[in-house]
Amino acid sequence: MASQAWVAERAIPLLKKKPSMGPKEVQEELQTKYKIEIPYQTVVYGRQRAANKLFGKWDDSFDWLYRFKAEVEMRSPGTIVEIATEEVDGKIHFSRFLLLFQGSHRWF
Repeated sequence: MASQAWVAERAIPLLKKKPSMGPKEVQEELQTKYKIEIPYQTVVYGRQRAANKLFGKWDDSFDWLYRFKAEVEMRSPGTIVEIATEEVDGKIHFSRFLLLFQGSHRWF
């Protein structure tokens, strides 16, 4: 029986080639290659582990936006960096991002 960790380990190369690959496609690839039956839920969680390992977690990515903004503003004074968010059901969601380097916005 395949575990989530087993699926994650084998899904990493698949996601490197095709990051948009969904759980069903991962399941089909692994079942074909290894000639075993893998429950769909095991693939869903295993694929998510692999994606987190490759690309990081979504929440962490959101937090990195503000670190990126601070770093750009510190290293390039005059640059405009705006992050727009909206509140949905009490949670903050990313909406838009604007980056206008100091040298380019003075020409507008």
